[in-house]
Amino acid sequence: MSELSDSDCEDFVDAVETQYCSSNEEFVSDADSAETALHQAIFEQKPIDELREILENKNIDIGLKDRHGNTALHLAVMLGHRDQINFLLEQNAPIKSRNIQGWTVLDEAISYGDRQIIKNILISGRKRARQSLDHRSPKLIEALNLIKDFQMKIRWEFYSWIPILKRFLPSDICRIVKKGSNVRLDTTLLDFTDRRWQRGNITFLFIGSKKSNDSLIIMDNELKVYQYIRYNESMDIDEDIDLLMSSDLIYPQMITKSISFTRTQAGWFFARSNKTEKVGDFEADFYNINGLTIETKKRREHLSEDDVKTNKALFDTLKKTLDASNHPQKSITRKINSKSSDSLDEIDDCQSTMKNELTNGDSLQPIRVEDEIVINGDEDDEDDSIMDVKAAIVSSTNGLIKRRKSLPPPLKQNISWSEYINAPKGNPPCLGRPWKTKDSNRTFKATIAMSQDFPLTIESLLNILEVITQFKHFKKLKEFVNLNLPPGFPVKIDIPLIPTILARVTFLNFNYLDDADENLFVIPEDYTEDPNRFPEL
Repeated sequence: MSELSDSDCEDFVDAVETQYCSSNEEFVSDADSAETALHQAIFEQKPIDELREILENKNIDIGLKDRHGNTALHLAVMLGHRDQINFLLEQNAPIKSRNIQGWTVLDEAISYGDRQIIKNILISGRKRARQSLDHRSPKLIEALNLIKDFQMKIRWEFYSWIPILKRFLPSDICRIVKKGSNVRLDTTLLDFTDRRWQRGNITFLFIGSKKSNDSLIIMDNELKVYQYIRYNESMDIDEDIDLLMSSDLIYPQMITKSISFTRTQAGWFFARSNKTEKVGDFEADFYNINGLTIETKKRREHLSEDDVKTNKALFDTLKKTLDASNHPQKSITRKINSKSSDSLDEIDDCQSTMKNELTNGDSLQPIRVEDEIVINGDEDDEDDSIMDVKAAIVSSTNGLIKRRKSLPPPLKQNISWSEYINAPKGNPPCLGRPWKTKDSNRTFKATIAMSQDFPLTIESLLNILEVITQFKHFKKLKEFVNLNLPPGFPVKIDIPLIPTILARVTFLNFNYLDDADENLFVIPEDYTEDPNRFPEL
C-alpha cells in the first residue's frame, strides 16, 4: 500500500509556518462554555450569517479547540459542510492544527473523500505559505546578515533495518555557501519522502535582496534550466489529490518527552571512559540518545478493498523482481506476513548488513529498533515495516496514480451536539466515515556527536536551515536540532525521517570566507527558465 504520512500532507500544502498551532493548544474543558458557540453552530449547520455574527460579536478565536482537540474547521470537514468550510478558510481558520487523536483537517477531508473539499484546503494552504514567506523574509535576512560568510559540507546517509528497502536508499554530500543574506545549496538529492527520492545535480539559491517572488531559485545543472519557487496554488493539484486519496493516512510522531542523553563509553570493560573522537575536522563528545520513540497512527477507511488488493499485488511482483535481481543464485520465497517474529527477523538481518557496510572509522553504532508494540488493528493487517517497504518500492517504480473520483458521502451519524461535546475527552464519537485505524510504537537506539570546536552556533544553523526547508530532509534536521541537545554543536547525528528510515547527518568541514564569489549566487547566462521543471516545489 502506498502510504502518505501526515508530514507529506503538509508538504503538499506547502505551509511554511505553523498557523495557530502553538498558540491554541488549550482545550475547552467546559462542555457548555460559550466559547464553543462556533463549534455548535458548525455542528448544527447554521447559516453563514450566523457564523459571521458569532465571530464578530462574541470575540471567539477561530482556531480554538474543543475538549476533543477539534477546531471548528475540523467539525465542518468531518461533517462535509462545504459552505461552512469555505467560509472558515476565508477567515483564515487554521489548517495544520491537530486534534487529540493527531489528525489535521486535511486528514479528515481525505477520509471524507470529497475532492473539492480537499482541493480548497490545499489551495488555502499554498496561499498561506506564500504569505508566510513574505512575513518571515525581513527577520530572516537580518539574521543571515549577522552570520559571518562561510561554506560547509554535510554528508547524508540513509539507513533502514529492512533489507529490501536499504538496498536502494540514497546518500548525498551537499555544500552550503553563505554570503551576506544569500545562501547557496549544492546537492544531488532533491526530494526524499516515504514514497520517492529524486536525484540530480541541483543548486538551490536564496537571494535575500530580491522580493519574495524572486528570492527562491532552483537550478538543474544538467539540463541548464532554472525555476523560481513561487507557490503556485493550483499547479499539479489534481495529481496531488489523486495521490492523497489513494494512500493510507499515516501520522508518525517523534515523542520527545522521554528523550535523554548519556555519554557513550569506550574502552575495555575495566577501563571504560567517555568516548571522544574526531568527526570530520572537529573533536567531538559522543552521546547515546535514549528513549527515541516514534508513534505511528494509520487510517485507511477511504480506501476500497480493490485499492488494497491492487497495491498488494503490485508490491508482491516488485519484491520478487528485486529479490531475483539482487540474489541471482538464491531464490527467496519466504512469505511476508503480519507475524512479529518475521518482522524481527527482517530487522536482525538488516542489523548484520549495516554492521558490515559501515565505513571504516565510523564511530556511531548501527541504528536499531528496540521494540514494536501494536496497540490496535485488524489481525490480518500486514506488519508496519512491510507496509512501509511497500510504500517505498511502489514509489520507486513511478507507477501511475489513477484518477480518483469523490467518494460517496459517509452515512449521516445520528449524533447530537450534546452527545458529541459531552463524550469523554479526546474520545469523541465518529462523525464521518467509520475509522479503520492501526497504531504502533517503535523505540530506536541512536547516537549524537557534539563538538565544542565547531565555529557555528546552533541558533545560526537554525537560521540557515530555515532558508532550505523546501528540502524535506533538511526540514527534519531543523526539527531535531531544535531539541534540548547536550553542550556543543551536533557534528554527527541520527535523525528519524519516517518510521522505517533514519538519516545519519555528518558535518564534514566548515570554513569562514573573507571574499565569497558573487557569481555563486547568479543564474548562469546559458541557463533558461523552465517554470515546470520542479512541480513538487
